[in-house]
Amino acid sequence: FVAERCYVDSAARTTRKALREALTAWAEEAGERTPSPKALASWLKNHGVSDKKIRTDGGSRDGWIGVRLRDLTDDHDPREAQCNLPS
Repeated sequence: FVAERCYVDSAARTTRKALREALTAWAEEAGERTPSPKALASWLKNHGVSDKKIRTDGGSRDGWIGVRLRDLTDDHDPREAQCNLPS
């Protein structure tokens, strides 16, 4: 999931909700079991991502600093990444 759908960078930010929804959708599409929130949080923290409140257009939200969801403008080949998220 992280290799295919995320961009890990110290300046990146995303809400917990957005990341969790994207992970759930990815798991359903891939026919995989969705990793637990604890497994996701552990993986992210072990890769330098921190959990903090972030500012959004809708106000302050629980979020992650150091990761964001990829968008269509990102130039990425998922075969280059070696990120495995535990189940």
